[in-house]
Amino acid sequence: MRRTTVPLAAMLPLAGWLWASGADEEDKLVAFHAARAAARPDDAAAQNMLAGALIRRAESTGRAADYDAAWIALNKADAVEPGDPSTARTRARLLLSRHRFPQALALAKAELRKNPDDAALLGVAADASFETGDLDGALGYARRMHGLGAQLNTFARLSQIEEAKGNLDEAIRLMEQAIETGARKGAPAGSIAWCHAVMGELRWKKGRPDEARREYEAGLAKAADHPLVLEHLSELERHAGNLKASEDSYRRLLAVRPDPVNQLRLAEVLNERGRREAAAELRAQSHRKLRELVEGGNEGFLRPLAELEFEDGRFDEAAKLAARDLALRPNAESRALLEKILNEAAAAGKPVNGF
Repeated sequence: MRRTTVPLAAMLPLAGWLWASGADEEDKLVAFHAARAAARPDDAAAQNMLAGALIRRAESTGRAADYDAAWIALNKADAVEPGDPSTARTRARLLLSRHRFPQALALAKAELRKNPDDAALLGVAADASFETGDLDGALGYARRMHGLGAQLNTFARLSQIEEAKGNLDEAIRLMEQAIETGARKGAPAGSIAWCHAVMGELRWKKGRPDEARREYEAGLAKAADHPLVLEHLSELERHAGNLKASEDSYRRLLAVRPDPVNQLRLAEVLNERGRREAAAELRAQSHRKLRELVEGGNEGFLRPLAELEFEDGRFDEAAKLAARDLALRPNAESRALLEKILNEAAAAGKPVNGF
């Protein structure tokens, strides 16, 4: 199973929102807060709310220009109220969402020295530590956050870390608690569905595909057409050899939330079904979109674009992209991708220099 590239801190607060609202709703929300901020130029909170709306839209659409606009709004908020914790909190979340994990971690650490019990900053620090490969650091921040109050998202973070450490049984136990806590405390349906999606992946990793399917069914019953549930269900169907069901599930997913990475996965399914021309066309379309997003400043798609360039034998470009991803996310997975590209390039007689 493979996961979307949105960090946990960005995913969970939005899990009940992004999948259910279309582009029109996102645009309306940004327009509302933009008008409000323009009418209240000396209101730091208005600028913060505008930044939050822009970040949400960027996470949904991939438009890096919204991240840039959010940064400008936060600068305005800082000018009105220097040192306001809410502005720092939003800025840290923006950096995390944009995959600038070392910078997000540095800012979160600095702010936590002033406000050590800020749950949002602890979440950013946990997720940024996780993404940069510091699992022990991530666990420490996640436990501090959990100690402030057990919530769906605190159990989910702890589960994610245990999974990365290879402790699948403990990860399952914690995710069960996340679902139970979310149901008891009235968490958004989309957040609970997100947990079912991840729980399904955990059960699949344990070699229990039937249990994984039941988790996905529970997730869709909680939140119909939830993107992460559909993504994992599509992969499960493909792995089981149910290619028609996998194609249908991917198309259902892409109708809810267009995404070039999942378009690539659909292209793979089409190719396996013998529809090679359609697969090639969709793959080319996805490739163009990934380039457009990365060239537009969306670092969240560096890795999938690097992998695609690598598959096509463009080793120089793949290595450059992978190196950029490694600088943002210095973990074992990022290092392994760059090493694979460099080794394959050398084996093909096309060594890449400068790395």
